[in-house]
Amino acid sequence: MKKFLRSAFTLIELLVVIAIIAILASLAMPAYMKVMERGRATADANNLRGLGTGSVAYLSDNDDIFFPATGWPGALYPKYITSAKVVHSPFDPGHPATEDMTSAFISYAMNVNLSGTASGTSAKGMSDIVAPSSCIFMSTYEPFPATSGTSNVKTLDRGTMAQGTFNKNNSLNVLFADSHVGVMNMSDFNAQVQNTDPNTNSTVKDLRWNK
Repeated sequence: MKKFLRSAFTLIELLVVIAIIAILASLAMPAYMKVMERGRATADANNLRGLGTGSVAYLSDNDDIFFPATGWPGALYPKYITSAKVVHSPFDPGHPATEDMTSAFISYAMNVNLSGTASGTSAKGMSDIVAPSSCIFMSTYEPFPATSGTSNVKTLDRGTMAQGTFNKNNSLNVLFADSHVGVMNMSDFNAQVQNTDPNTNSTVKDLRWNK
């Protein structure tokens, strides 16, 4: 009796294999997305640390007085930060990072109350902050800018940011005035940013001002 060797899968067997692959892919995708998000969060935090290091060097050269909140990219680049890529958050996928500050999409914003641009305030120095480790200095800013250049720098003021950048848009990285980087959830972040101006409510000490 002749034996016939099976040379190919049947259609049903192929469909079963495809279904199994699809199920495995659906199970693996959430884990893969979490790994990718964790990588972006780490790169984002490293950018903020770089901005913090550059800011410390700037303060050392300028009597501990902060730069204007809308002018910090020009104040730091290229003397205190050597690459404009550091101003671009990896959470902004719609725009490329660039070495040139004039064409950079600036993803981070500075606390307006640390500069001379807030109403009724003058430029602040580290000595004006009671608790630098609790004082928000910079963070990512949602929505990210649609146009490039230093004329499109956002500031952190009494407005509410719509969403964070990771953990289902509930968290974001924050650079504090003592130059350390931490993670804040959006409810705590917006509660602080809503009460940053010491001239409008002296009883609120969310940013730890002396007055």
